[in-house]
Amino acid sequence: MFQTRKVSDRESTKEVLERLKSQEKKISTSSIRVDDIPYLDLDAKRSHGNVTIPEYNIEQIMRQITAMERRMKEDSSNYLNLFYDLRKLEGKFLNAVDFISKNNIKVKPEILKEIKAREEVISRRTKRSDV
Repeated sequence: MFQTRKVSDRESTKEVLERLKSQEKKISTSSIRVDDIPYLDLDAKRSHGNVTIPEYNIEQIMRQITAMERRMKEDSSNYLNLFYDLRKLEGKFLNAVDFISKNNIKVKPEILKEIKAREEVISRRTKRSDV
């Protein structure tokens, strides 16, 4: 009824996997130099070496708050849970800012601008929720 014939030019799955595995073994990471990667900017990472720990913590909290706000806009089904988590992050942020101001820790001017802007947003939110 039906006649089947095997395609001779095609490799079997097992042969393909073995070939790929052997290619994987041939690649040596020691042959790759950092200079060969054009998008890796080591100078930018080295310039952040003089960041204080509280300053770094505040930057991380601000990134987390931004990510949380983005998730709140995208996923409305978990809005209340995300809002609660956002409030906790904002409290953590305000505590970190108080720590910096009480201990007179110097912060870069551009980060200080971001901190002030974030504080204003948080204060506006708390005024609206208190009413």
